[in-house]
Amino acid sequence: MFFFSNQRYRSLSLLKISILSIVSVLCVISLLTFYPLERICDPAEHLSWFCSWPDPQTTVCSWDDHFPTLTETSRTPQAYHNLFSSLPKRRSSFVFNNSTLSKCNESSIDLLIFVISKCSHGSIRQSIRRTWANLHLLHNHYKTLSIKLLFLVDNDSQSTQKILLENEYYQDIVQVINLPEQYEFVTQRESALYEFVIKRCQQTRFVFKTDDDIFINTFLLLSKVQSCEVLCR
Repeated sequence: MFFFSNQRYRSLSLLKISILSIVSVLCVISLLTFYPLERICDPAEHLSWFCSWPDPQTTVCSWDDHFPTLTETSRTPQAYHNLFSSLPKRRSSFVFNNSTLSKCNESSIDLLIFVISKCSHGSIRQSIRRTWANLHLLHNHYKTLSIKLLFLVDNDSQSTQKILLENEYYQDIVQVINLPEQYEFVTQRESALYEFVIKRCQQTRFVFKTDDDIFINTFLLLSKVQSCEVLCR
């Protein structure tokens, strides 16, 4: 009886596999028949499977709207600024702590090093200031570049007083009050960082975003910024 059931189970499995194979072949044949490959990838045709932005009424768009030709002009910071400025505006959901809100008072900043850090990582931030983000050492080697260091931190009630004292001494803390410390909010941290740059630090030419658990070769970074003649002007 067991042998009979086992044979029957194998027969049903083979039948299912055969049916699925036949259905798959028929789907591929129908796809190639009604939507040939040259039609899907033809630059002269409209891309009906993707709507252009920001017009919600548009259902098709040209090939060049999605795959424009890159030029030196389109890669400049001004081009990116114009692109992001054209995006839909929304009301900010981030509340910055005015007591720990560092300001960009410089007339021009060549490189803004923005480090995302947890509120409780005070010792790590101190290590960063003394090592790869030592502004005094960097300014001595790159006297023509304006460099600024900021830390974006979340909100932790147990570290509030420490953050206030740290910012009073270093003046490099940007705290977001409504940003929890959990790792799941990493996207919100980056959004808050970019919002701060756009609204309060627009004179920045280059922004380098990193985390407090990464060691950066700052001299190599600054040499690239200094040699980037086309993008800097």
